[in-house]
Amino acid sequence: MVQTKLTSKERAYAATAGVSGTPFTTPPGTPGRRGSQPAKNDSNSLALPRSAYYIIFVEGCERFCFYGLKTVLLLYFMRFLLMGKDSATVAYHIFSSACYFTPVIGAIISDGFIGRYWTILILSIIYFSGTVFLTVTAVPSIGHRQLWGPAIGLGLIALGTGGIKPCVNAFGADQITTTNPKTLSRYFAFFYFAINCGSLLSTLLTPLLRSQIHCFGYDCYTVAFAVPSFLMLCAITIFILGTSQYKRIPPKENIIVKFVAIIFRALRNGLCRSSSESRADWLGYADDRYDSSDINDVRAVVRVCVLFTPIIIFQALFDQIGSRWTYQASLMDGSLGGLGTIQPDQMQALNSFFVLLFIPIFEEVIYPMFARCNFLIRHLQRMFVGLLVMVVAFVVAALVQSTIQSRYETIPVRLTTNVFNGYSCPIIVGNETIEMKKAIEVSCKEFVETPMVFRSKCDGKSQIFQLSDDQICPSVFIISKMTSQSNGNDFSLTSLANSLTQGRAKNGHALLRYEVWNTPTNVESSKTIEISTTAIYTALIYANKDNQFGVILFEDVPPSTVHILWQIPQYFLITSSEILVSVTGLVFAYSQAPRRYKTVIMSGWLLTTAFGDLIVVFVAETRLVADQALEFVLFAILMTFGAFIFGILAIHYTETKFDNAESEDQQLILDRSGIEGDDVFPLTN
Repeated sequence: MVQTKLTSKERAYAATAGVSGTPFTTPPGTPGRRGSQPAKNDSNSLALPRSAYYIIFVEGCERFCFYGLKTVLLLYFMRFLLMGKDSATVAYHIFSSACYFTPVIGAIISDGFIGRYWTILILSIIYFSGTVFLTVTAVPSIGHRQLWGPAIGLGLIALGTGGIKPCVNAFGADQITTTNPKTLSRYFAFFYFAINCGSLLSTLLTPLLRSQIHCFGYDCYTVAFAVPSFLMLCAITIFILGTSQYKRIPPKENIIVKFVAIIFRALRNGLCRSSSESRADWLGYADDRYDSSDINDVRAVVRVCVLFTPIIIFQALFDQIGSRWTYQASLMDGSLGGLGTIQPDQMQALNSFFVLLFIPIFEEVIYPMFARCNFLIRHLQRMFVGLLVMVVAFVVAALVQSTIQSRYETIPVRLTTNVFNGYSCPIIVGNETIEMKKAIEVSCKEFVETPMVFRSKCDGKSQIFQLSDDQICPSVFIISKMTSQSNGNDFSLTSLANSLTQGRAKNGHALLRYEVWNTPTNVESSKTIEISTTAIYTALIYANKDNQFGVILFEDVPPSTVHILWQIPQYFLITSSEILVSVTGLVFAYSQAPRRYKTVIMSGWLLTTAFGDLIVVFVAETRLVADQALEFVLFAILMTFGAFIFGILAIHYTETKFDNAESEDQQLILDRSGIEGDDVFPLTN
């Protein structure tokens, strides 16, 4: 057999693609459905079978759907369902947590009952029905902007996306029969590319669909949800079209159920044991039903799961990209001048972009460079450094948030006032003429230093107005027709209450004060105005000459001036942390997993995200910290504590060395006769 080496980058791609289950299970010569011929067992061939490409396209479409929906979800809760930022964060992370609990259900169903093909197909249909439900209830006349509709839709989506997660990539690997491990590595590289391209494109596109298309008087969440739903329909269609090409492995042992059964057996026997009975550890008490090899395998998995317990805190911080960090972006200025505007939810695309960019950089530049100093060589060392990088990422996020809030709470000085002519004749103010239904800016200084004369251009009648030294310049000054003419004039001057001392809204919405001025009755019309979510406005609504209402917008308090691109450093850091922790952690976990228990390892890793989301739910729901900048600091402190615990566990962890025949990591992506060179990950230290 030809000896083949896999580079560390190829290992990283396989891990990032989410290897789970027992992917390399298709023996050479396994027939496909309806008698299709399997690929020839060519150890030198790198070509993928057509059925594998079907799976890759399915994954790309599904990831586009999932990330497209999830990207706009927080703003959907806040701006469409009018939830506060904390309630929206709770709802977002409950959904995210459910998406990472349900993979265990999918793995149990596929491995123990109906197999991967039917699990993918059935749960994909449930997934699609959830996207349709979410899309339809985003129509105000149907969903009535109530939470029950999105809750049902998101529940179905969570069951579908989580249920197929442990099946899709493994089912694709089932299609490969060649003994050349480079071919399987090639498949995982394509699979990884499909995942990140789907997520990158969707996080760029769906915020544009939401913000640039308007329907039912709002940002068009219906279209933003409908496009990902269509991609999910495409995924199902592509998957069904490839049915005749697939090789299906019948379900065998339900390893997750067996893993849980061994643990419960050991606990039960250990609690009920007599004082004379003793074992090496608590798992040994399951030896009345299970043999030593099963118990040793479970022992190895439990050791890895205990080691990864602090990763729950890491996942709690990482998953805030779509919630707290998106909320932070909504308070920032996304304007790029002539290039357009960056939407706050579009910033999430930086993570997918940096992942695509950083994996080859880390594997080919950073790790070899630090290896010369005998640093970042061991997997656990890389993970510990990654946890510390996450701490720095949230400290940077706290600094950005503090800057936003300092400008957010600053009361600016008003230098001008807006004078609106609501009278039926042009009005002369100083040297300027204000036409009907128009407004001009006048210096506040002029109102204080000299009396301002307002003169009608039609009949010459006038009024005088002057601010005293202790008066604050009004935001809007309105000239309108009087209902009575007791003073000999038929127009009046009205100054609107000053809003400079009023704080900006705290829930991510713009603060909009409106005044209704002589509007028509029994007339339906609509107007669209562009506003910033961090400013304070006065909207003057009036009747125009066509008996329609007009709107003129005055900016009382300018928007926050912190630009959204200041989030780039924290995205740079959090993605670097992801490479150091998530990618390295998966490669390490696979190397430490017994051959049959890789499904359990993957399920355990996904559950760290599920429990991490629940930490965010607790913090947001209890409102432990009202100040958002201090909340980021709180999470940074939690991560520091988690890194400390992880460091202690890592120091006392002894890595397990498996024989080639027992290590599925080697069965999965290494030739059994291959010899690792200097450029590959060592399985042991």
